[in-house]
Amino acid sequence: MDKEKNVFGKYVEKILTNFAISLIAVSLVGWVVGEEARVEGIMSLAGVGIPYTGMLQLLLFSVLMTIVSQLLVRLTKKILLLWYIVLQLITTYIMTIVFIIVFRWFPIELGEAWIAFTIAFFIITGVLAMTMFIATKLEDRKYQKQLSEYKASYRGGDIDDSNE
Repeated sequence: MDKEKNVFGKYVEKILTNFAISLIAVSLVGWVVGEEARVEGIMSLAGVGIPYTGMLQLLLFSVLMTIVSQLLVRLTKKILLLWYIVLQLITTYIMTIVFIIVFRWFPIELGEAWIAFTIAFFIITGVLAMTMFIATKLEDRKYQKQLSEYKASYRGGDIDDSNE
């Protein structure tokens, strides 16, 4: 039972993380574009806030993205991490386009909006990728330091240093 709660908790955490990132992204776009973002859909309250319906759409988007992400993890266990990330980006981009069209997050006939969306998507993706890269590098340094300290304090027995 505890394992089921733990798994459920991890899914909820992933959903809420995706939801927070989505809210921040929409908020940043609204902040940058300002009152000009006052169009139908998710930005209809530009300058005032995100409508409840928009937040619920983002929550649905987050739930679906978490499900898709978990499916990709299961389907792509034996491929390189890079290809997993590429597939994740492609599915996120496609799902976002579907949500834009279905929920009319912005006027779909407006070319400038699509260009702005694509630019914003790749900027946000780039910032997230850089953040993850930096966090991974810092974590790796921490573990390498701990490993070096362990090796330095280890007395007796053999330590295989062939991986260095």
